[in-house]
Amino acid sequence: MYDAYLQPLNDRELGRLDDLLLKYGNDDAILTLSELDGLFVALASSPSALMPSQWLPEISGGRKVKFKKEAEGEAYYALLLRHMNSIEQKLLEAIDQFEPSFLNCCEGIGAADMIEDWCFGYMRGVQLAQWPSLPTEQAEHLAAIELHGLEENLSKVEALTDEEHAASIEPIAVAARVLNGYFLTQRALEGGAP
Repeated sequence: MYDAYLQPLNDRELGRLDDLLLKYGNDDAILTLSELDGLFVALASSPSALMPSQWLPEISGGRKVKFKKEAEGEAYYALLLRHMNSIEQKLLEAIDQFEPSFLNCCEGIGAADMIEDWCFGYMRGVQLAQWPSLPTEQAEHLAAIELHGLEENLSKVEALTDEEHAASIEPIAVAARVLNGYFLTQRALEGGAP
């Protein structure tokens, strides 16, 4: 029974979650699966675990969602929890094979938006979990995500050549792996649960 909560969402379930995020979101909410994935990877990689009650308001734009149908509310929460659990499990079991969701998507139209959405979601997770200052090496890795994930860097991204933009993508995946490993080690040293 518990394993069912760790199963990655299938395409149909991802589509349903995508629809529900958009239907019940607002200007401050997370509206795309890519941004949601970034948020969940940052939260799963954080120095301390956050409860769903702490991250659900971030997803819904700071308000309690009023669902039109009870079944939609149940699906919304169940799909979010399962998606978060499966990302945590993936990071724990195979961090060296982890890739952000945007790398598994087709290239071309919309790919740049997916990259930015993922990085913006990741940075929302960093801020929500109140990450401490990082050592230089880890801070440099986080900078690869910050480039695409902070409003103040949008002009820098727009100024990149196609080649520079392409070269800035792989460091995002590397950064996600390194930062997850760093905090996993920190939690182990402090005697906390992984």
